[in-house]
Amino acid sequence: MTASTAFPSSSLQALMFGSIGTLIESSHFQREAFNMAFRSFKVDVFWNEDAYRQRLQAPGGRNRIAAELEASGDDASEQRVEAIYEAKTSNFINRLLAGVELRPGVLNLIEQANRVGIPVGLVSGTDRRVIDAAIEGAVGLKADMFALIVSGADARNAKPDPELYRLAVSRLDADPTGCVAIEDTPASAMAAVRAGIPVIHTPGALTTDQHCDAAGARMANLDGLGIGTTALDALRIWHGEQSRKPAA
Repeated sequence: MTASTAFPSSSLQALMFGSIGTLIESSHFQREAFNMAFRSFKVDVFWNEDAYRQRLQAPGGRNRIAAELEASGDDASEQRVEAIYEAKTSNFINRLLAGVELRPGVLNLIEQANRVGIPVGLVSGTDRRVIDAAIEGAVGLKADMFALIVSGADARNAKPDPELYRLAVSRLDADPTGCVAIEDTPASAMAAVRAGIPVIHTPGALTTDQHCDAAGARMANLDGLGIGTTALDALRIWHGEQSRKPAA
């Protein structure tokens, strides 16, 4: 994606980040948090990068834990799965609060959107505690940069169901086609697409092998939009192009 000094008319109404993984490179920290939780519960499991990459094909941390326990013949009761998941969440939160860098291009795009009054939302299906820790721990990021934050607790149905995005659109009083969603996994991207929102797919370090045909664009990171005001100009160009495409 490239920008020009004169971009076509774009009615960009809102920018939405679909997960903390679109803000920070979280996969490695998540993997470490899972492994620490397994050790603390004496579960004979260690996920190296290749193993965790495979686990990421299916969404849901609790589901991954339950599947691993069942496969190893361990106690996979709901209570045990929840206890391990809570330990993993605590480990992950502690790591986030210790300080993390934002992914390239993220802070610039958020700052540029804030500067011109385009609301920025965080539409994540994860635990609100994790969201708050990610924002607090991310260098340069502040909660007041977001006009809206919704978490998994705000919807009955998890992504790829579009419920969270539809809620966000409603709360921002926006039109779905007037928004752009940044997502890092195909399942989450599909949630935005089903809500009628154009999507840019920016996969994480351990999900680069996952492809999302439903997304309108894919880039390694948001630096691909450019630097400074160029990034927002490029996003507007792209959004304008998406809005002129015929409906599928």
